[in-house]
Amino acid sequence: MTIKVLAIVVTYNGKDWIDYCVGSLLASKPVPDIICIDNNSTDGTQQYLMERYPDVGLIKSTENLGFGKGNNLGLQKCLDEGYDYAFLLNQDARVEPDTIQKLVVAHRQNTEYGVLSPIHRAYDNNILDGNFTIYLGSSNTPKYVSDVILGNKLKDIYDTSFVNAALWLVSKQCLLTVGIFDPVFTHYCEDQDFLDRVRGSGLKVGIVPVALANHARNQVGGGPAEVKTKNLSSVINRDYVDLLLRFKRCRDKKTTKILFFLREMLFTIFYNTLMFDGQKLKKNIIIYFRLFKAVRKNDV
Repeated sequence: MTIKVLAIVVTYNGKDWIDYCVGSLLASKPVPDIICIDNNSTDGTQQYLMERYPDVGLIKSTENLGFGKGNNLGLQKCLDEGYDYAFLLNQDARVEPDTIQKLVVAHRQNTEYGVLSPIHRAYDNNILDGNFTIYLGSSNTPKYVSDVILGNKLKDIYDTSFVNAALWLVSKQCLLTVGIFDPVFTHYCEDQDFLDRVRGSGLKVGIVPVALANHARNQVGGGPAEVKTKNLSSVINRDYVDLLLRFKRCRDKKTTKILFFLREMLFTIFYNTLMFDGQKLKKNIIIYFRLFKAVRKNDV
């Protein structure tokens, strides 16, 4: 029986990373089908993909859809065309030739999992990705660190409450049960919200220790990933999606969500006023106004 896997890569001004990312997918055994969704890059990413990788699918967005909505185009293709799995890969990440196959084998033997992730190394194979070390902590991924340090036999899969979507194998059953990313999340937290829904559906999220990959984002010793600067707009967005995620986690009763909104807003305004922090007060008023509009539109 042939297992159909669709690898999905969302790109944005990532020309310098294409060989690192797409090249690793093409070196996989077996090679998955690949679709790149480009978020209106201005650095020649689209042209480079078409010229160097003509057999790789490419969707050219006329706007920057962000991570979640960009991946949704690929996830919908996965559902429409009968793929067994979607494999999400960041543009600054790469896989080993056997990474995807090991994840698929692990899932075929443990179908109660909706999302599986490999171990995330940094650009340097000898160290772990900085954020991934946090995900392996006992509060998030029980027993993994203990088993490694004490020399215990490693399990095939370790349950985890969160691992970011830089390298995800998502089963067809998971997509049919949970759906795709919630488009209300513009950037950040879309993966956390998705995993909330996965676990809420009764499916599990796991890390497969024998499957290895790299995520070369900006980090100490992490290679040539682009340094990201924080401006006011990005800070507002991150705080907004954090608030939005907590809002969605409220019980479904409308009165509970209204009380949450009012409590958070009034406390923040009172605290910022008390601390004479006008900039934070302005930022938080913008955030709560955005959430109010989303609620009025029934987006959340």
